[in-house]
Amino acid sequence: MIGKKGCIEGMKRLLTVLVICSVGGLFGSLLGWQEVRRLREENKSLRVEVEAGREKTAVAVSSLEAEHQKAIKKLEADASEVHKLRGEVGRLRSGEKALGQLQEANRKLVADNQLLRQAAADAVLAEEAPELGTAQTYPKENWEFLGYTTPEDALISAIWSMQQGDPQVYFDSLAPEEQDRMAERWQDKTEDEVAEKHRSDVEAITGLQVLNRQNVSETEIVMDIYIEGPGRMESVSMQRVGEDWKFRGYLREEQP
Repeated sequence: MIGKKGCIEGMKRLLTVLVICSVGGLFGSLLGWQEVRRLREENKSLRVEVEAGREKTAVAVSSLEAEHQKAIKKLEADASEVHKLRGEVGRLRSGEKALGQLQEANRKLVADNQLLRQAAADAVLAEEAPELGTAQTYPKENWEFLGYTTPEDALISAIWSMQQGDPQVYFDSLAPEEQDRMAERWQDKTEDEVAEKHRSDVEAITGLQVLNRQNVSETEIVMDIYIEGPGRMESVSMQRVGEDWKFRGYLREEQP
């Protein structure tokens, strides 16, 4: 009896162990399935995130490529503009060189023209200049106050007073009409200013030659004179005032 009962008890214990093992295995399987499900969900979520990351990356790459192409086009445009600017600089430099050549040619033409004019003037003066010994000559070093007895003496006295810077003597050497004109011209000038102007006017003159004289009336004589130094011809009018002869002025539109 005891043996059978003990066998039954043993069977119960074995059965209990098997049940416990089965429940444990089932519980373990349940836990494993839930973990797999959780991992699958995480994997799905990661896939979604990866796909979103890929899309963002593709957009970023596309944007970068667009910016890159834009930068390349800008560089190409800048290079083209630089090329154009270099061409413009080259043309400007060529233009400056041509302008310099034209200016140099113009300066040469002006210089040649001046030389031609001077040569023509010298030729005219050579034709007009009197021959030595055919006129009354008054070198500058011999100028002095000669009084007013003759027209020539009055002319030399006037120009000598200018050389000396003596406006009063010069004024006394003038005919009344010329005195009025000079008084009006000098009214705003000091005596020193007039004297300096006179000395400057005759500084370049080296002598006078009286070529001929023409009686216009009993009180007026016109003399043709050659002014040495500047080398020009002038006609002057001399007027008798009482017993004296006085300088009446140059016979031209603008009197000096």
